[in-house]
Amino acid sequence: MKIFSLAKSSVMILFIAFIASCSFTDKAKGIIYVTDILNQFDTIQKLSKEMVTAIEENRFDDAEKTRENAVYAFYSIEVNLENSEGFKGNTQLKDQMMKSMTVYQKAFRKEISKIIELHKQYVETEEGSEEEKQIEEQIIRLNKEYSEINKREIAAIATAMKDFCDREGLKYTSDEDGNFNIKTK
Repeated sequence: MKIFSLAKSSVMILFIAFIASCSFTDKAKGIIYVTDILNQFDTIQKLSKEMVTAIEENRFDDAEKTRENAVYAFYSIEVNLENSEGFKGNTQLKDQMMKSMTVYQKAFRKEISKIIELHKQYVETEEGSEEEKQIEEQIIRLNKEYSEINKREIAAIATAMKDFCDREGLKYTSDEDGNFNIKTK
């Protein structure tokens, strides 16, 4: 009888360990899922920073090339996300990221392309001229429009990320620059 009790308690301990590991595995899988999505978002941020640096350094051909690469990256990310299954059947985070990629792709095709062209014109325009002032106003307006788009999309992604983490028992933090941090609770 004592041997049976010992074996029974060992089985119980193994069962509890198994349940705990399954729970941890689900959380780990959730973190991996989120990380995969965030890595794709990081690609966009990296390309955006490269493009801005090229514009600031008056390397407009490089800025345009980076913009084009970003447009292709958005498309590639959309395809990757479209082919993913979501997590445990829930696609809210994936769907939001796809929506945001569509918005970013459109912005990079239109507003960002125009911003690069205007910066190029600005550098080539006579300093202090009326044309320079008009170009500068257009750049400021387009930068403001893109900044609003970016803030809105980061907020939407952050909300979807928070909802996902709350649902999966993960700890989530973010800042207004789009830096996300996911941990187990």
